[in-house]
Amino acid sequence: RRYKRRLRDHHAQRSEPAARFDAPDYTIRSSDEEEEPEPEGLNPVIVAESKISIQELAVGEAVMQMDISEKPFLVFRNGSHGRINVVYRRDDGNIGWIDPDLVENKKP
Repeated sequence: RRYKRRLRDHHAQRSEPAARFDAPDYTIRSSDEEEEPEPEGLNPVIVAESKISIQELAVGEAVMQMDISEKPFLVFRNGSHGRINVVYRRDDGNIGWIDPDLVENKKP
């Protein structure tokens, strides 16, 4: 309830709706211990594929969206620089944030 109110209040401040774009979503089949071990070199099987919308959000908004959806991670476009970022729930209960730096931006 707290996050929904904060999310609603925060979005009320935006002058225009958050940008969205479609991206593929894949579900990878996990291996069970009872199954025979697969020979090396084989890739996991993709068992589901769907399209999702990736929103342009601030990091705090992304964390709230992840908590509301009760999913372990959320992929979003960072509103401050426009790159794809990920927030995720760590095993210790804290939130992790992945903000990859583009190769072009790295200095030698």
